[in-house]
Amino acid sequence: MSRISLIFLIYIHFIACRSDNVGEEQNIPATGIPSESSFEKPKIGNLTFQTFDVIPDEIDGCACFFYLSEKDEASAKHLLVNNFASIAFMKIDGEMREFELEKFEKDMRIYNDVQGNYKLYISIEKKIDLDEKTSKLEGRLHLIKGSEKAITNFIGFCGC
Repeated sequence: MSRISLIFLIYIHFIACRSDNVGEEQNIPATGIPSESSFEKPKIGNLTFQTFDVIPDEIDGCACFFYLSEKDEASAKHLLVNNFASIAFMKIDGEMREFELEKFEKDMRIYNDVQGNYKLYISIEKKIDLDEKTSKLEGRLHLIKGSEKAITNFIGFCGC
């Protein structure tokens, strides 16, 4: 491979991997893609995301499954599960929480927890359709409780 081709490939790789935050809302802080070590228990303020391995009974049939990392996906340690958007479940600060869909847009879902303490924003940043009924996803979760916020990236899939 010629030296020019190699430099060109490195340049393209650099451009493709850089973070581009144009158009993001300014009241939700932008974060780069966290390193694998920062995925353990993302935390800002007193809110902590936790993984779980038992799927609630309300999730039956078609569903979405979100994970903090590929390692969590391989071992079925879920960050969030939902039944194609109307209800979702997350474990926060040691307690399983149920969320109901408030608003659904193309790449954004907004949920409120049924007890009224949390607001959850899910933004889908990348979607790859694997077949007619299954999509692979990447995105970001924003969890808000009063003045506290917790943000983390996720990977996952939706399917039947």
